[in-house]
Amino acid sequence: MAEMHSDAVRDDYYGEQPISVSHIAHVLRRYAGVIAITMGSVVLLYLIIGVYAYLTAKQQKIVSMPFRLEFSGGASGQYPNGLKFSVADITATPVLLDVFNADELARFTTFDRFSRSIYVLESNRALEQLTAEYEAKLADPKLTAVDRDRLEREFDEKRSGINKSEYAIQFLVTPETRDVPVSVIRKTLSDILGTWARRAAVEKKALDYQISIVGPSILDNMRITGNDYLIPLLLLRQRVDTIISNATAVADMPGAKLVRTRAGRTSIAEVQLRLGEIIRFRLEPLIGNARAAGLFGSNVMALEVVKAQLAYDQRMLNSAQMRQTALQNALLTYESQPQQITTAGGHGQQLEAPSANRGAGETVMPQLSDTFLDRIVDLANRNADREYRQKLTDQIKQASLDVVPAQAAVKYDQELIDSFKTSSPAAGSAAVADLKSQWDVAVTEVRDAIVDLNQIYNLASKQLYPETEMYRVTGPPITRVERTLSPMRLALYGLLTFLVALPLTIVFVLLHNRIREEEAEEREAAAAQPRTATA
Repeated sequence: MAEMHSDAVRDDYYGEQPISVSHIAHVLRRYAGVIAITMGSVVLLYLIIGVYAYLTAKQQKIVSMPFRLEFSGGASGQYPNGLKFSVADITATPVLLDVFNADELARFTTFDRFSRSIYVLESNRALEQLTAEYEAKLADPKLTAVDRDRLEREFDEKRSGINKSEYAIQFLVTPETRDVPVSVIRKTLSDILGTWARRAAVEKKALDYQISIVGPSILDNMRITGNDYLIPLLLLRQRVDTIISNATAVADMPGAKLVRTRAGRTSIAEVQLRLGEIIRFRLEPLIGNARAAGLFGSNVMALEVVKAQLAYDQRMLNSAQMRQTALQNALLTYESQPQQITTAGGHGQQLEAPSANRGAGETVMPQLSDTFLDRIVDLANRNADREYRQKLTDQIKQASLDVVPAQAAVKYDQELIDSFKTSSPAAGSAAVADLKSQWDVAVTEVRDAIVDLNQIYNLASKQLYPETEMYRVTGPPITRVERTLSPMRLALYGLLTFLVALPLTIVFVLLHNRIREEEAEEREAAAAQPRTATA
């Protein structure tokens, strides 16, 4: 009888029992204090281990100075004078060597270790934000081809409006360079930028204007041989025209119109005025007087020289006109290409008009022709080639302006040839001496104008300071410490530890409660057996 009761209790104990959610909730409520203490202990233990790991993790100190390239070609890789530019020029060995010696960094480290600690990185927060924004938009799998193309065009338009010349020069503090004080590092970074700018301005002429200035030496061979004034006068007049072109280019330099020479306080406008007066009131009368006095040598030989000049100037005029015509034809051809394509596409299938014979309930489906599609493509490409058309138009304008002086030269040669139709008397000694005096005065005035022009050019060029024209510091030097173990990573690991520890604690609590229930049942069963036996 007792054995039958024990088997029944055992079968009831090991039998399948349904899981009660309310029972589990009751158990968790009863063990809430234990769970809270356990999870608190896990969090506290993780904080201790995490802080210790963070403090003992490998770390590096970085001193960074943001700056912006101020010259126009910085984003495209060119100095203002057209030479190739690279960010590596800033940390080139000659630049770093000059700074290393000037700041006496040999007290703290070697040049090899110092050079390995300096580098330049692109630092454009606006571009990074824009890129991240449109990467998220383009990652949408529901985008159609039209929407994707629209987003890409929007990104290109916004990116073109962002300055791409933002950089940061950084110094990595390594165990080999940790003896360098932070204050010295900050000064070193500033000195590197200043040294690079000065070397680029002096050695590469990065800030020099692209103007070829003539010097007084072009007048050294201006001499009168015998009584032949023709060729020297023509050479002098041609070189004065070149000097006038130089003066016009110098006048277009920023700030050149406000510059005056140190000695005579002469401005560029006064130099241009003097050069014009030299041609009008010195050379032109001198040419006429020399022709009237018969100081052009033999009339036959002089006439041949002038005719040769006329032929040369006529060829230059024809060349300038042909260049102008070629550029105009190129622009017309380029502009007419879309129209020709459209016209060729007109032979394709046209939009089908509704027929009167169609039934009232029949749906009319329009058909797109090749002409319509070509026009859409043409409109889309119009903005893309705007820069090319503008460049071609500027070349045509310059070619048209080049025709004007060539026409003036041809007209002057023709007038000079016409002057040979009149006979010229022999020149007396007084006339020769007077013409020689006029020649010397003209050459002296031209030389003085060249000297003033060169001085104005040099003074205007010195107004450009490399430290302000080449770059600009956009923020103070910042010192930051980077560790291999970041706080965000520690936080994620802590969250993972919490998520793993919580269910394990719950499972342990449930198992502990189940063990206690089984032990209680066994005790009840053991206590019930003597009573059954006594009965």
